[in-house]
Amino acid sequence: MSGIADGIAQFLSFTGDRGKSRALCEAAMAAAALVATARTDVTFAERALIDQALRALAHQDDAHAETGIEMFQEFVDAISGNSSRGRRDALAAVRDCPSHGRDVVLRIATAMAHANGPPPPESIAIAAEIATVLGAAPPNAG
Repeated sequence: MSGIADGIAQFLSFTGDRGKSRALCEAAMAAAALVATARTDVTFAERALIDQALRALAHQDDAHAETGIEMFQEFVDAISGNSSRGRRDALAAVRDCPSHGRDVVLRIATAMAHANGPPPPESIAIAAEIATVLGAAPPNAG
């Protein structure tokens, strides 16, 4: 839990341009939603991972924490409603991630893949796709 909380803390505490901060939050929530919906509906453990991390940081920026939760749910709903279009839009948000936040987004995707224990092949494949979009090495499967 601390790894994802630290990653989210890095982008929620970003004090630069609000547009870049929002793009980074959106990319992170898109990546989390892609991994969370890779195999089944979003599990309690996956929701708890996002909720706890954002709630722990709410004292820094309540609006950003609420926005992050809403973004995550909107991506989940879009992917669930129309998988092809929802995934395309989520990957576009990941692609728009500011360069300084790419490692954070990949860590969040990896943490989501492990939220329910050893990651299933579908989650590993999505995390690898996110890494490719970000121009990073795929995360370790184990």
